[in-house]
Amino acid sequence: MAVPVAYEPLVRKFRRFIRDEEDINTLLEAEESTDQLLYDCIVDALEEINWMHEPTTEFTLNQISTDTTGIPWVIVRSGATLQYLTSAGIHSSRNTFTYSDGSGIQVQDSDAYGRYINYYNILIPKYERMVANFKRKKNIEDCYGGQASEYGDLW
Repeated sequence: MAVPVAYEPLVRKFRRFIRDEEDINTLLEAEESTDQLLYDCIVDALEEINWMHEPTTEFTLNQISTDTTGIPWVIVRSGATLQYLTSAGIHSSRNTFTYSDGSGIQVQDSDAYGRYINYYNILIPKYERMVANFKRKKNIEDCYGGQASEYGDLW
């Protein structure tokens, strides 16, 4: 399955954010993640946002925006980052190899799981707040039928 052409710019934008570019990955000298994986992270994040906190919403990839007309990119990007960290953490934990030579020297290969978990634990509360505040604001806006409300400015 290929990434739809219309959403390739979103994937490139997300790749730049997670800094997964060939010239930056000096050890790999390649991109670490496929476009399909990054696209799936974005789609999964949007689906999660739609179902997190009431009211449930039906935002689509076409409604991701940098203004107030749709779902803010910053929220989708945060969710996609958490999806990515989850995927990378699972991969890392499954592929960690520990070697000890018996004299106290121990080497762990591919042990990035702890770093991924640390970032995940830092980002999840921020993400939860952003989604909850966005949904609350959206609910208030919808309640007033598009009319301005002083309550809309509280979140």
